[in-house]
Amino acid sequence: MKNVYVLLFFCCLLSGCSDESQVATFDTTSTAQFASKPEANSIYDNSYKGIYKGIITGAVSGALYVNLYNDNLITAKILTNDHKTFVLNNIQNSEEDGKSVDSFIKTFIFEDDNISLKIKIDDTGNNISIPYFSYFSNENAKICLKKETSTSQIKCYTGIFKNDLEDGSVNFTTDGQMKISGISQESESTDYTEVSGEITITNPIDDNSEKENTTKPNPQYIINANLHIGDIYGVLNRHHAEGNWMINGEKTGLWFGDRIL
Repeated sequence: MKNVYVLLFFCCLLSGCSDESQVATFDTTSTAQFASKPEANSIYDNSYKGIYKGIITGAVSGALYVNLYNDNLITAKILTNDHKTFVLNNIQNSEEDGKSVDSFIKTFIFEDDNISLKIKIDDTGNNISIPYFSYFSNENAKICLKKETSTSQIKCYTGIFKNDLEDGSVNFTTDGQMKISGISQESESTDYTEVSGEITITNPIDDNSEKENTTKPNPQYIINANLHIGDIYGVLNRHHAEGNWMINGEKTGLWFGDRIL
């Protein structure tokens, strides 16, 4: 039953190159650093060019940020849960700056001394694959990468799920269309679960709403995710989300996530 529970969580839910790119830098990741609107250039909304953001789960837990010519540069970086930032170098490859033999597929390679990443993207930027990712020689990690557009900002969250029997990571993204996707993994397991969900907005009941000079409560952003078995339910409040892990409508455990990108 324990192995069944791990199938219950989240699916496929940042820049510059310098001489210091071989060394991790430390960062407190304050909320002031988070983008409040899409960074993607509108002229690339239907192109492979632009901004890509996503989560990493497995050997490392964190977020990936990729810039493909959004401002005429090619950059990538990884932000980890322990506040390290790895800036990756764009590597020239035989396909010359992403120009594949198949003109519909673009290939990009990013590396430093300890990390290697290959990304393949179609002309529209909607179909993305990660054929290779190595983090300090460990290849047991999954990436869920999404294309941001000028009207749909991608936000990345990392967190955990737990109950009395088990725990693990739950990392996810949200977009401007109120969709959720992410990946979950039970601790000490190499199995991953991919699940999608959505955010809905509700207006909390205010018993004093008919009284004069009373401010109505702010709408609540409710997360509902369709799991392989069961579901999760919770509230998203700015940069923090939390709630219950449910099976057949009964509370099984807790989960939470905090924005990392």
